[in-house]
Amino acid sequence: STHLGHSFPTRRSSDLILYDTQKILKHAKMAEQRLIPRDPVRESVSLIIDAINLCLSLSVVVVT
Repeated sequence: STHLGHSFPTRRSSDLILYDTQKILKHAKMAEQRLIPRDPVRESVSLIIDAINLCLSLSVVVVT
């Protein structure tokens, strides 16, 4: 039952990674059409933060 308490942050981080990946792909297509400016660094920041949060969540699960 202790693992169930830690699964939510891990699941949330995974969901955010999927969301951010889809957002990056959508914005890339929009940038190709010149609807928005191309900015891959800004687009990837939230994805990197989500990956860090996932690693931290996994480390909490492993430690406990």
